[in-house]
Parts: sequence; structure tokens; C-alpha cells
Amino acid sequence: MNFTIPGTVPERPRAWTDADRAFLRQNYATKTNDWLSLRMGRSPKAIGIYATQVMKLHKRDSVLKACRFKPGQRPWNRGVRYQAGGASKQAQFGPGTRLGAAKNKLLPVGTVRMDGDGVWLRKVADIPGDRRASWRPVHVLQWEAINGPVPDGCLIVFADRDRNNFSPANLICLTRAENMARNARRTAETAAKCWATRKAASRRMVQLVGLL
Repeated sequence: MNFTIPGTVPERPRAWTDADRAFLRQNYATKTNDWLSLRMGRSPKAIGIYATQVMKLHKRDSVLKACRFKPGQRPWNRGVRYQAGGASKQAQFGPGTRLGAAKNKLLPVGTVRMDGDGVWLRKVADIPGDRRASWRPVHVLQWEAINGPVPDGCLIVFADRDRNNFSPANLICLTRAENMARNARRTAETAAKCWATRKAASRRMVQLVGLL
């Protein structure tokens, strides 16, 4: 058969011939793609794609095992940290760098905003990547200004549940268990009110039906 000179790969793709296909059928299962590449003048990737996707050929397990990592084998790049060459270091972002839209959207320390739950937050620091440390609830800051840091395992809540009432008397410190019990009582009270409303509506409906 007439093949390209071993060791050369054509610059332009060329059509697959019957001789190419016959050679693949004979050798693909038992030879590596690198071996085939040297003898067919095609890239290993092109050979693999054509053989598997067009001709539906497969390698034998013995060939595949020879290409796999063996137990205990050390990868060549283990422990080697990638270092980009050239002037790439000067073009990399440094810690905390903000450019473009991120820079324009940056809010100064002291800004107050409301989150999705209706809680007012104040920006107390500018720590990239740590929003919890950068923004703190206003009611917690108010309580800490008078009483000091919030004890571990506790949280500050609004006594009247009004998140706009920052009066010191309205800010109370509860453990998580106490807050859970408080919310459970409210849930039970809400359910009782809903049940009473449904009963009243049912009685009213009966009365209306009786008038028809």
C-alpha cells in the first residue's frame, strides 16, 4: 500500500481512501494511535475520531491498559505548579482588584441597604469575597453598641417583629432554642386565627345559602 512517508503529517486534511480504511481495520484494535499516526501520516486525534465515530472500531483491552495509569504511578506534573510565561504576570488580577462594572457597583463603607428578607444591613468593611463580614444587620450593630458582642449561640430579634423599629427596648437577645419556640408559638397562633376565620366564613356561607 502507498502511505505517506513515516513521521510526516500532511498540513491539509485529505480524504480517507480504501487503503486507509483497510489498514485501520487490520491494525486499529491492536496498535496505539501514535503508532498508526507514524505510518498513516495523520494525527492520532484524527485517526481516533475516524476509527471510532465513522468505522465504529474499538481498541483491545490490552492496548487500552497499556495507556492507563498503573497503581502507584506518579504523574509527571505532580507537585508542579503552573507558571504562565511572558508578560502574563503583569496582566493578572491581584487580590481585591475591581475593574469595569464591578468597580462602578462598589458601595462605600457605611452604606445602608435592605436585603431580600427585609432586614436592614450596613457595610462595615470592604472584604472581597466575604459578604457576611462586610455587611452586618443594623439591629445587631445597635444592640452591640449598648451591650457588647452577641454571645455565642444567640441572635438578636425584634420584640414586636417590626424590622424598622430599632428602639433598644425592641431589640432582644435570644438563644436559638428560645427563638425557635417563639416562632413555633407564632405559627400556632397564626394557624388558630386562620382556622377561626375559615369557620366564620363557613357559617356565613351557610347563612347565605339559607337565604336563597
